[in-house]
Amino acid sequence: MSKRFYRPEKRLLPLLLALFLGLCHFVAVNAHYAPPYHFSPAMVKEISVYKYSHNYLYTKDISDREQIRRIVKLLNSFKYTEKEEPLPMAGCGTSYSLRIKAGCREIWIYFSGGRITVEKRDKSGTVIFHGPPHHFLPLLDLADGKIESLTD
Repeated sequence: MSKRFYRPEKRLLPLLLALFLGLCHFVAVNAHYAPPYHFSPAMVKEISVYKYSHNYLYTKDISDREQIRRIVKLLNSFKYTEKEEPLPMAGCGTSYSLRIKAGCREIWIYFSGGRITVEKRDKSGTVIFHGPPHHFLPLLDLADGKIESLTD
């Protein structure tokens, strides 16, 4: 008759391996949901909102600290679900953009209801980040003149 001894390492190793693989899967699946950038409201001096539409340009300059805080909060909370690098092409129709003055830098962000387009750091093209379809609706309303300021 043979004796069987309980060996915990035989069961512990597969459990640790499964836990590690589960953690890797979670990180891989959720890593792209992070915002593509993070602005500090204190560093932003001014934000300009632009709407270009068929030979018409609407501009709104925002220097009010509370409005800057709200716009930065909206930008920082954008979590994308898909990213693409399109081929350069001529724009048409209506487009919306933000010019953010932060320190000595100027950053341009082109946006629609659920996506933003930013220029690559090396200026070799653009990257489009897709996210929730109505995330930037308050900014669209601001650019369209439907509202005067953002509210929390």
